[in-house]
Amino acid sequence: MYRRSLQASVSDAREAFINVAIDILSSYKMSLNMNGPSSGLLAPTCLKLLPLYISAIMKHTAFRTGVFLLDAGDQMIMLVCQNAPTAFLNDVLNVPSYAHMPDDLYELPTLNNLRNQRVHFFIYYLNEDKPYSAPLHIIRDNSSNRVLFYQRLVEDRMENALSYHEFLQHLKTQVK
Repeated sequence: MYRRSLQASVSDAREAFINVAIDILSSYKMSLNMNGPSSGLLAPTCLKLLPLYISAIMKHTAFRTGVFLLDAGDQMIMLVCQNAPTAFLNDVLNVPSYAHMPDDLYELPTLNNLRNQRVHFFIYYLNEDKPYSAPLHIIRDNSSNRVLFYQRLVEDRMENALSYHEFLQHLKTQVK
């Protein structure tokens, strides 16, 4: 599945998400022996928010700022893109430019500025409820290790996205 997701287009990924939701909700409806139309979209309690989450994933605008932090549970990965703001590179990573950044870093420098302190605090906050702190891996987007970050994501575009209500209606019409 991982290799397929890297080779698939964004529209294919969007369609796959929708199909997964339809398949899950259709299976649940069939398990209730309800073959006819229903007044609402049926979902077990544990999956009632699934359409909301899928709709949100398909509209997420995270891929615009140049620096991304992924909390994967057992590790955190910060991906730094070529368009990362110079101020961020200076204040947080202590490098003058993207070109001066090593391919991989395994520790966030501690610097005496507000931006660096905020990033440290945010990482601390993410680790607070874990039994152990997740190690941080900082990766350039042109590093061979960037796959560690991308394998956990599905990128999606904003264009032609349905509203949440429209998305629910679409799922309802597709669930058999």
